[in-house]
Amino acid sequence: TVAATPPLVDAMVHIDATFESLLDAVDPDLPGPHGGPSKPRILELSALLHEQFREAVRIRTAETALSMIQHMKLAEHAAAALARAGRQNPSAVSARIRALRSTCHTCHRLYRN
Repeated sequence: TVAATPPLVDAMVHIDATFESLLDAVDPDLPGPHGGPSKPRILELSALLHEQFREAVRIRTAETALSMIQHMKLAEHAAAALARAGRQNPSAVSARIRALRSTCHTCHRLYRN
């Protein structure tokens, strides 16, 4: 049998998978449809990340630490900035990815496992 996991854990697993897909989409060494990064895929994945973080904040439980919720809100804002950069300023996408990664790493150091 497979152990049941809390909804927040499931949400974070999906966020991690989406983030990894985004990293693949922006990698210039991986072939996109025309070689190099795929802008439509980057736009799709960055918008999805923003929505996934927004939903993760919503599904928190009473046991979720307030400081963890604050970190998740920071990640949601970083994902929103990434999505905006994808639409309005593609040259800023890499910097926004680094900012989101940093936000995630900080939270993971405190709360993962």
